Amino acid sequence: SMGLEPTRAPTDEERLRPQWISNSDAPVCSNPSCGLPFILFVRHRHHCRACGGIFCDDCTADRVTMPSLGYKTPQRVCHGCASGGTRLPLTALARTGHHPSWRATRNE
Repeated sequence: SMGLEPTRAPTDEERLRPQWISNSDAPVCSNPSCGLPFILFVRHRHHCRACGGIFCDDCTADRVTMPSLGYKTPQRVCHGCASGGTRLPLTALARTGHHPSWRATRNE
């Protein structure tokens, strides 16, 4: 069993992590002010660890430590979560699926 990690139950913090949006559900960057299409080998999809949305590299340039979600090292987050993460509880971000500041630009 070389290199196999023993399976373990997720921690309470890990259970609070948002469900990631499927790659097939995101043909373009989820940032409404960006919206660039993803292109194989050119523009890659990146998941925000705080909200689970899919964004381009430029729109996930921020890194934030989120101990409340079980992340001990800085993790990739979208601009919306990076700017609001200090003011909003991350559980709220996980429930809404994205940063509330984007509500006005999304059809919900």
